[in-house]
Amino acid sequence: MKLNVKIVSCFALMIGLLQAYPLIASSQEEDAAVVAEAVVDMEQNEEAVEVVEAVEETLTGVIESIDVQEQMIVVQYEVDAEQGVMETAIFRFSEELKVMKNGQEVPSSDLKAGDKVTLQYNIDEEGNSVVNTLLLEN
Repeated sequence: MKLNVKIVSCFALMIGLLQAYPLIASSQEEDAAVVAEAVVDMEQNEEAVEVVEAVEETLTGVIESIDVQEQMIVVQYEVDAEQGVMETAIFRFSEELKVMKNGQEVPSSDLKAGDKVTLQYNIDEEGNSVVNTLLLEN
């Protein structure tokens, strides 16, 4: 009698497992779908981050030094007007740099230390500040 109970129990267990298999397989398919959706969301977030990084920023200051050959400029700018706190930042020229003065494009060789400028720049993939447009003030 004990043997029959064991056989029936094993048989019931096997039937239960067979009935659960479609649920397990379905669950794995659902898990795969969730993972695929997460990958798509991650890719979309990376694209959004790239768009954010491409946003231009503006900074106004005075040229401290410039090296046209190396395509770099150091600008001193005011951080806190009330306390007169100044900082300097190094910028690289973009390949498409436009230097503008009085609405006209001028060569970067016209720039010199002491000139007041407004820079439109963004941060590249390597973390460098890259100037796209430089407005030379009178």
